[in-house]
Amino acid sequence: LCDSHPNPRGRTENISKGFEGTDTNPGTWTTAFFAALWSYSGWNCINMMSGEIKDAGKNVPRALVLSQVCLISVYLLANIAYCSILSLEELINEDAIALYVGRKMLGEFGSHWARAGELFFGLSVAVSSFGSLSSSLMGSSRLPFIAAQEGMMPQFLALIQNSTGTPIVSLMFIGASAFLCVWSSSISKLISYVGFLSWFWWGLCFLAVPILRLKMPHSPRQFKVFMGFPVLATLSTVYLVVGPFFVTPIPCLAWI
Repeated sequence: LCDSHPNPRGRTENISKGFEGTDTNPGTWTTAFFAALWSYSGWNCINMMSGEIKDAGKNVPRALVLSQVCLISVYLLANIAYCSILSLEELINEDAIALYVGRKMLGEFGSHWARAGELFFGLSVAVSSFGSLSSSLMGSSRLPFIAAQEGMMPQFLALIQNSTGTPIVSLMFIGASAFLCVWSSSISKLISYVGFLSWFWWGLCFLAVPILRLKMPHSPRQFKVFMGFPVLATLSTVYLVVGPFFVTPIPCLAWI
């Protein structure tokens, strides 16, 4: 957040022309959406852990709303800071934007400060990535764990560690699967692949909410959402899933 310090001095030229040369094909926007939405995807981890949360009816909605408001605020401020300090060409050409921002921002005070800025931002990204990985592993490991308990996957995936109650076998299964995905893929291809498949299945989950609300209106529910939210989410997912077929149809068919 401290990166945005040049903005009060009037350095907004990079922001004002940030959309110059933008591709106007809506199909190609989906790739950018996948990368951006992946940054916000922690909400699904909360849903997967809802069975282990105390008073889920109150705490799950509270955690979802507060976490997303904080994330949106921080990410918007961070992007404003990046666009205030870096030009469009620098944003496109730099692979490690946060490190470059730290080096450029503090480099005004000397080379030692530039290296310190790189180190600080590098460590910040590493800590953030570790936290994201930890929450993703915790959440995703519950999917095969619950599926095994329901008889939809092999029963050994439902085994837990006695002293901690951790679904250790399910964690190992998810870790091995992630390793196979990362082994032969670049990060951009992996984000597109995971984003496409994730939003395909999440779209079905969104669609299930109004269907179940209509078919089972009197079933007990810990909390309800306004019907417009899942409808809007379903329509957005249709765009995210269908859009890539107009740009890269063969990879999309291969992913499915």
